[in-house]
Amino acid sequence: MGHGGNHASMQVVAQQLVDEIEDIQTLMLNWLPMAVKHYGEILTSKKNEGHAGEGETSRLLLSIPSW
Repeated sequence: MGHGGNHASMQVVAQQLVDEIEDIQTLMLNWLPMAVKHYGEILTSKKNEGHAGEGETSRLLLSIPSW
């Protein structure tokens, strides 16, 4: 799971991995803008909930169903 505030740090770490490990490739995706763009189509809440709201909770439950 990523976080909007972690984007720059994740880019730095991805580059460090490429610089330090031979024959490694990295891919860093910023999926959050695409998810938020479609929230109005898939979420039932119409509030801007942020942390622990319907969107974040749904993403975690999908990623880690045993929670």
